[in-house]
Amino acid sequence: MEFHVLCGARHLGSPHFCLVEDRGHAKGRFIFMVMTEVGLDLAHLRAKRKDHRFSLSTSLKCAEQCAEAIEDLHRVGFLHRDIKPSNFAVGCVESGEYHIIKLLDFGLARKYG
Repeated sequence: MEFHVLCGARHLGSPHFCLVEDRGHAKGRFIFMVMTEVGLDLAHLRAKRKDHRFSLSTSLKCAEQCAEAIEDLHRVGFLHRDIKPSNFAVGCVESGEYHIIKLLDFGLARKYG
């Protein structure tokens, strides 16, 4: 399911999803997918803060990007069904996407429509 979601998001051009770099299987049993690297998820970032909170400004910016990611997912015809802070991560610092929130983990996602 993850591959189908990420391919749909790639065609949409959304910045809120990882890119699939490669995929395959080993001896017909083990299926794998290589995606672009991301940074820490929002749950871990919040836990690392001294007071375990984001500022109001940071919270609003995160909420806006999370809503955009969910909207983009719906635009490609999928429901996530497991929305929580640990399923959103910041982009990787090395790629320069550290200010972009990525939606992760489509194991429970379902096609609709």
